[in-house]
Amino acid sequence: MENVSSIKLDDKTLSSLTIEIPRNFSFCENTDDTIAVYENLIAICKTDPLQEIVIDFSNCDAIGLGAAFFLGQLMESIKIQNKYDHTKDRGKRISFQAKTSSKEIVNVIAGVSGVYKDIHSGGLYKFPELFPVIIGHESSYVATKIIKYFNRCLSKNNYSFNKSARQLMVRLVSEVVDNCSIHGGKDPKWATYAWYNNTRKAYEYGECHIVIVNTGDTIYQGLRQLGYENNLAADLRKLSGKHSGLFSKKGYTEESLWTLYSLQQGVSRLQGHDVRRGSGTYNYIESFLSLGNHTEYRSQMSINSGRASIYIDGTYNFHDIKDIDDSIIKVLTFNDSNSFDEPPDLHFVRALKRRFPGTMVSIRIGLSEEEVEKNDANRFEQL
Repeated sequence: MENVSSIKLDDKTLSSLTIEIPRNFSFCENTDDTIAVYENLIAICKTDPLQEIVIDFSNCDAIGLGAAFFLGQLMESIKIQNKYDHTKDRGKRISFQAKTSSKEIVNVIAGVSGVYKDIHSGGLYKFPELFPVIIGHESSYVATKIIKYFNRCLSKNNYSFNKSARQLMVRLVSEVVDNCSIHGGKDPKWATYAWYNNTRKAYEYGECHIVIVNTGDTIYQGLRQLGYENNLAADLRKLSGKHSGLFSKKGYTEESLWTLYSLQQGVSRLQGHDVRRGSGTYNYIESFLSLGNHTEYRSQMSINSGRASIYIDGTYNFHDIKDIDDSIIKVLTFNDSNSFDEPPDLHFVRALKRRFPGTMVSIRIGLSEEEVEKNDANRFEQL
């Protein structure tokens, strides 16, 4: 992908610039190129006298809801900022245009994420059942809204989540939101979005997509703020130090390894060393792995925080180990040895070249008969 912000342009003639969306626009599978889109968009907005930005999806074949949602939110922020920028003449303010993809699913996800909002006259893409973006709010509120939304979508075919799936989904969403609010720094800002995809006929009961993004501190920043003398910080330095020889090689950094360690049961980013606190990340990953866990379909979760990327699809799962007090805790090491003495699989734990400004959790869960049940007309309103 060409970095348009690095191209030298003639200020006297420039009025329109194009940002080319990569072939795979996804936090799960193409994180660095995805983050580059946002960096380029922010950079070219500073170019004067730019009047038009074209978002070009013509070469994009695959897209994730998280990538599209963050792009849509960034575009909306630029529109709002531009609207109230009184230093610009009304006729010279930035507007957006788009070139669509030949892949219908790309256009659908871009559309539901707000990327095409106010761009196509006549409303080329209209979606009657959209989830309203939730900014902030308590975890119980967010979880309730998401469950009701998915159940409304499922109810069109006379289905709803069964009791087990509802409980797992509530725990999944609640724990992610709680982690954002508790560990996002002094002034965390998080947004939640969801979308039910029933366009892929291969999956009889559809897919549940969830995006939760926090633009506060990264996971690594939160851990570093514990202080040098903190017991947990000392443990993390000791663990990552075993692999310091790999830091010069592509893929491993202290940040990526500390982000991995933060996922484990019993790891707390709170002051002190109480291993029974701080299992929230473990809880939501375990809930995810219990949903949509089918041999014919791999659900996906990505956790992108700062310059660290964690990809989860069930290839690796939690295993029991003994803690220092001989109690049993669960760990997810992303290697065959199930030990932190060995480095993790680089396909699942990676250091990024580009930095995401906070933490993005993107989730895609394929539903089967194990998660749904037949229901009556009013059942979809229940939790």
